[in-house]
Amino acid sequence: MQTLGGGWVAEEALAIAVYAALCHPADLRAALRLAANHSGDSDSTASICGHLLGAALGEAALPADWLAVLEGRDVIRQLADDLLDEGLDLRPGEGSRGYAAWFRRYPGA
Repeated sequence: MQTLGGGWVAEEALAIAVYAALCHPADLRAALRLAANHSGDSDSTASICGHLLGAALGEAALPADWLAVLEGRDVIRQLADDLLDEGLDLRPGEGSRGYAAWFRRYPGA
C-alpha cells in the first residue's frame, strides 16, 4: 500500500481508501483497519474508505458494538432518513415533507 502514497493529497487518499475497500468489500472493520494503519494521513484515508463502504453496504454493515456506543444515534438516523426522503424527490426543498416540516424538525436551518 505504501506505493500508493501517504494519503496527504486527494488522489493518494482516495487510492488508499479504494484499495482498502476492495481488499475487504464485505468487512467494514477490516477495511477501516487497513485504511487507517499506515504512516500517512490515516484519519482521512479511513474516513473515505468508511464513506465508500457505507454507501455500498449501508447501516447493516456497521459492527453492533460500534452502534451500541454511538452518541446521538437516533438523531443521526432521523437526519439520514430525512435527507434520503428529501433526495428521493429530487426537487430542492420539496420532498414529501416540504419546507415547513424541515423547519419544525430543524429550527434555525
